[in-house]
Amino acid sequence: MRMPGGDLRLASLLGLRRSVQRTSMYFHGCSAAAAVLRVAKDLAENNPGARVLVVSAELSLTLFRAPQEGHVDTIVGQALFGDGAGAVIVGAGGDERQLPAMVRDNIEQCLAEGVGKHVAHGGWNDLFWAVHPGGRKILDVVEDRLALAPGKLDASRHVLSEYGNMSGASIIFVLDELRRRGDMPSGGLGVMLGIGPGISIETMLLRVAAA
Repeated sequence: MRMPGGDLRLASLLGLRRSVQRTSMYFHGCSAAAAVLRVAKDLAENNPGARVLVVSAELSLTLFRAPQEGHVDTIVGQALFGDGAGAVIVGAGGDERQLPAMVRDNIEQCLAEGVGKHVAHGGWNDLFWAVHPGGRKILDVVEDRLALAPGKLDASRHVLSEYGNMSGASIIFVLDELRRRGDMPSGGLGVMLGIGPGISIETMLLRVAAA
């Protein structure tokens, strides 16, 4: 980790004011982008009119090590992870409080009760899903345990296939792929699921802004 960090360099490249506020977050692993989007949401909601630039970048190649005799299995991790970077601009609109209230009122049981309470008769399949593509097994388990319809995690599977596990940046790629496919309808609800070390899980209920 270098200090000053990449945030200062990026601000300079973008021509931002020297007074612009910057916050760096490290060591969140594969749930990094989900965690920083949560922080960006709070910043935007508490600063009317503000726009928060979220950037998640991962350089997994720097950790590459050739497999050694007796430890050939290390090649699995080397083949799975990749480099990637994604960016999102976050803002809060008006005085709308419905979505935060929905999460707050049902946070006790997190995904099962907090989100499920607002799902219609189709269950989890009424939502769009942005799940961290940590590996095929992870996606298979999520799909199986929630009885998701075939294709619900196609955006995550596409990102895994094309780019690998880019750790924290992966979820932004998944969100962009959902947008590109038209799987995020205006006013639609969805779930973002970031999975990090530990295991730590970042869950966020999403609602697409009306067009």
